[in-house]
Amino acid sequence: MGLAFAKSLAELHRGTIALESEPDKGTVFTVRLPVSYDRQPGEAYNNTHYYSLLLDNYSTPVEDAGDEEEKEPVVPGSPSLTQHLLIVDDNVQIVDYLSGYFEKQFVITKAYTAQEAFQRVEEQSPDVIICDVMMPGTDGIQFCKKIKQNIITCHIPLILLTAKANPPTR
Repeated sequence: MGLAFAKSLAELHRGTIALESEPDKGTVFTVRLPVSYDRQPGEAYNNTHYYSLLLDNYSTPVEDAGDEEEKEPVVPGSPSLTQHLLIVDDNVQIVDYLSGYFEKQFVITKAYTAQEAFQRVEEQSPDVIICDVMMPGTDGIQFCKKIKQNIITCHIPLILLTAKANPPTR
């Protein structure tokens, strides 16, 4: 999901994206971005000028039994989770994946249609919305326009997801 966008974004910033996957262990995506653009075109990349980003929120390694006592679990609705995220997508698997990924940082609300999402926005006023572009009925673009045209909701940041890879349809 979004790998074409992530790849083009990394390339735009003269970076790279790589994938390492082991069955039954997990997948690691590594995004490398240069700290500066001082190098000349065609010059070899020097790894000392890159930061690596490891996206491991979704699945964490199994902890030793002794470590469990030191960490307190984060319970949804606890004071540490004050930001509210609304995820809107007609694909249940995408919603579940994003919910699992962000559940440690946000209180999650799910909606599977734009109409359901409008209700959730009115009821809960989320801090950020992640929305699929291509949905039946009201699509993500129309949903975004409706949110941004309303004075009460226009401040809410929206992140639009799309599977379209070619620039004219992106």
